[in-house]
Formats: sequence, structure tokens, C-alpha cells
Amino acid sequence: MAIAVLMRRVSPEDVARGLEHLESGFGATMDDDVFAAEAAAGLLCSLGRDWAFVDLALTGDRHTSGTLADLVVLGGDPLGQAGPADRDMIILLDVEKTAVAAAYLGDIDPDALLEQRRPQLSERAGGVLSDEFLAGVRQHLENLRAFYTAAAKAGQAVAKRTYL
Repeated sequence: MAIAVLMRRVSPEDVARGLEHLESGFGATMDDDVFAAEAAAGLLCSLGRDWAFVDLALTGDRHTSGTLADLVVLGGDPLGQAGPADRDMIILLDVEKTAVAAAYLGDIDPDALLEQRRPQLSERAGGVLSDEFLAGVRQHLENLRAFYTAAAKAGQAVAKRTYL
């Protein structure tokens, strides 16, 4: 299971250049200055170690739920293994599905969603779910909305990188 998820907005041309090209873009973000610049520009969205809580907030399930919510965090087509030990994955959400995910995120109410999913989130957290932690998950949902909206408006896909 992934311990962190990082997403990048990518052009169809970047996608056409393949897995190694996409991985080099993720590799560049290992530099703190590159990471900060891409995040500030809205090209990068990091869920870090909170990805499972964000996914659970969206889907209500620890497994594939069969809904549009599945597209947001780990949805897409696995392109292949990545990283120095080939343990990580790069997943691609194509341009069309990126637009669908953006529309889905535009229609959700983060506060209502978090209240609805509170029991599942609390269980995942071992029964302890602070307001501060929920505020962080809410911020991730807002960041995802802005990220996907910008990608869809630019006609971009979303490449996702898991880190084990």
C-alpha cells in the first residue's frame, strides 16, 4: 500500500513521451525548490501520507467504490512501476477523465462530505479524529478541487505517483 501520493498536471505531449518522461518530472520534485515552485503554480498536488483519509472521505470505502469519486486519488490507468526499486507506481488519469473528476469535485460540499464520512474516518484513525485533522483533510479536498479544475481548463491529464 502506498504511503504517499503526489499528482502532477501534465500535457498530452508529456503523456505521449511515456513513463520515463513522467517519472523524470516527478523526480525533479525531489528538489525542495522545484517542489515548492510547482506546488505554488498549481502544477503539483501532494496528498502525502493523508491520501488514504482523503480517498476515504471521497469514496466512503477503503476499496474501489465504483463511483466517480474513485477517479480523484488513485483512479486512472497504471502506466508502470517507477522509482529506484520499481516498487512505486505511476497512474495516469487521461484528459477526459480529468475533466470528469474536476466536475465531480466541483459538485461536492467538503463540509457535508466530511460530516457524512466521519464514522469511516474515525474508524480509520483508530477512533480518534481531531477537528484539526479534519480541517487538514478538508484543505486537501479544496486543493484537489483547484488542482483538477485548473488541469481540466488547460486540457491536461493528471499523472499520479505513489511512494512506498
